[in-house]
Amino acid sequence: MKIICPVCGTEFVGEYDDDCPVCDWEYDGIELKGEEIWDKELKAPNPVTLGEARKLFAEGKNIWGEPLKKQ
Repeated sequence: MKIICPVCGTEFVGEYDDDCPVCDWEYDGIELKGEEIWDKELKAPNPVTLGEARKLFAEGKNIWGEPLKKQ
């Protein structure tokens, strides 16, 4: 299925629990519900909240705080 990463907007083909090839966010589908709570609450298995991941991406980092992979 086509997935749009809720962190960086990258489109990729995958399934639930696949990692985004750009920012490493593990997609589990809960983001589809549009609940703002995930911006502020830690959602395992990702090490940061969705809001923190978006901030890291804006700084050029993946969810682990490492530089983004070159595409």
